[in-house]
Amino acid sequence: MDMTEYVKQIMREEGITQCELASRVRWSRQRVFDILKRNNSNFNSIKTIMGALGRETVISRKDGKDPDFNVDDLYRTIEKNAPLYGKLEDILDAMGYKIEFIKK
Repeated sequence: MDMTEYVKQIMREEGITQCELASRVRWSRQRVFDILKRNNSNFNSIKTIMGALGRETVISRKDGKDPDFNVDDLYRTIEKNAPLYGKLEDILDAMGYKIEFIKK
């Protein structure tokens, strides 16, 4: 399932409309609509939306070990460069990492 479908699924399960989500992230309903109709938004937008849906974004190693680098530096770099979600997911996957969204 792609990320936008995952977001829509959470919204359906929790009864959240696009208007309500837009209000939570303080964006226009049109901006939320545009993001949700794309299959590959930037990571920062997805992280913001998932935060508004009560999910914490976690990047971790697939094998459960501690990361080989400073995760805070990675988050700062991601925030600064705003890569597409799918591209970042592919890069992290190739390195043995994954992106998870944990319910708070």
